[in-house]
Amino acid sequence: MNVRQLIYSSFHDARLRLAMGTSPPALARARERVFVKSLTAQLRAVLGGEDIRIFSLYGRGNQVDMGTEHLLYDIQACRIAESRFAGKRAAAFYYIAAALWQIEIDFSRELRPLLFAINRLNCGDAASKLIVAAQVGSQRSTFIDSLSAPLSAGSGQVYLALVPHPEDWDDDEHPLDVWRFEAGEWCPLD
Repeated sequence: MNVRQLIYSSFHDARLRLAMGTSPPALARARERVFVKSLTAQLRAVLGGEDIRIFSLYGRGNQVDMGTEHLLYDIQACRIAESRFAGKRAAAFYYIAAALWQIEIDFSRELRPLLFAINRLNCGDAASKLIVAAQVGSQRSTFIDSLSAPLSAGSGQVYLALVPHPEDWDDDEHPLDVWRFEAGEWCPLD
């Protein structure tokens, strides 16, 4: 999967959608919700399949089979499997067989809530993990270096995406940066 393309497509799709808010913070929350929905849809399109389920904060379609629309993360992609209850009424049920992707999105512009999101990711065992945060401007390299230790503490392949804060989406410039943490270093994805 091309993670950089996934972030770019999700951001541009979310930016084009109409989001309304009665105040700047309300507009930012509405735009964040649109971004989560867009990223969920993009992930579903890329991973699609009968045995893959995408759970998200604003998801639909999993309640009947899985009992919930949202698991532990903002977005989570899981491989599911089917089994049957033993006995005379051998009814089928679904269960999560493997966590494929765990995604946390934090646009707060503060390090502390972002670290809480990283802690949640570190508790999971998905093969791939992604943290999406707001661009931080001139302190970017210091910010990214600060995240190295906590993000390397977990398992799986770790990605970091920095996108403009939803309050800045009306500006003309929209730098998007996506990295993969590999062998103790941040490798930009082109």
